[in-house]
Amino acid sequence: SSGINAEYGSLTSNSSTSSGSYNNASLPAVNSHKFRCPSCQTSYSESPEYFCFCRKVFEPSYNPYLLPHSCGELCSKKRDYDCPHNGGKCSMQCHAGPCPPCSSVGEPKTCYCKKEVYQLRCGEKFTGRSCGNICGALLNCGVHRCADICHDFECKPCDEPVIQRCYCGTHLGERTCGTGELDLSKGDERWFTCENVCGKPLNCGNCFCKEICHPGICKECPLDPRILKMCSCGMNTITSLLKGKERESCKDPVPTCKEMCGKLLECKEHLCTARCHNSECGPCTVKVKVSCRCGVSNQTLPCHEAIARSPSGPNPI
Repeated sequence: SSGINAEYGSLTSNSSTSSGSYNNASLPAVNSHKFRCPSCQTSYSESPEYFCFCRKVFEPSYNPYLLPHSCGELCSKKRDYDCPHNGGKCSMQCHAGPCPPCSSVGEPKTCYCKKEVYQLRCGEKFTGRSCGNICGALLNCGVHRCADICHDFECKPCDEPVIQRCYCGTHLGERTCGTGELDLSKGDERWFTCENVCGKPLNCGNCFCKEICHPGICKECPLDPRILKMCSCGMNTITSLLKGKERESCKDPVPTCKEMCGKLLECKEHLCTARCHNSECGPCTVKVKVSCRCGVSNQTLPCHEAIARSPSGPNPI
């Protein structure tokens, strides 16, 4: 008679014959307290705990209608990515191996130019896609559209040649579309400065703008009585200088006081020492010492002349 060795899975014979019999004593001793993995054949001193695949049921009973070792319940393992369906858990029946990707439909995605929509499965990676059509996005000029194929980078600035008007409206020129700063404050499109004096009438109706060609509305008249409240040096109010009276128009003269002007001169080193005045401050006349290139000899000059002659600047005495 023959029997099956449960530990080693080999056939053994209980009878001895003269022609080739198995000798039980030659087989290795069976340790009934060891568990051998049927897959890797590793032996363990203690039997491992036996759970179903999803580890909800301990020692699941055999069911011919289920996958062996499956409990038949939902897997419910947490997916390794942010899935909005079923609470982010696997919805398959208790199964072997890693959970497959969610089979639900994910959020729709668009190509770079957003003209075509792509429907992907939940969890499917999307790194961007070009539809192969013309981009057509509005360029920085606000007039022309991008002619490049659907792309993942910022549209290039418009390079169409166009005729543009300067801010003060006196000059027209061919320039690259989209360059400059668009100004619509005058009622039409104006793009650049011609570097000339603006010259437009101010709100007072008497004076003209002295700023270089600029975008936007011209500032209010600086001589307007509503704006100008102090004398030129800023030490006294015009009302006090006029003995309580007010100027009525920007054409009215601006009174001056007897204080020193004190404004910083063009040299950026000295202050104007003239009495309060409405005109521009004159050149700096402070005496300064100027050295020659080698530094051996010195010369005393008015500050404004010293600045014009010496590249290193004057040395005040």
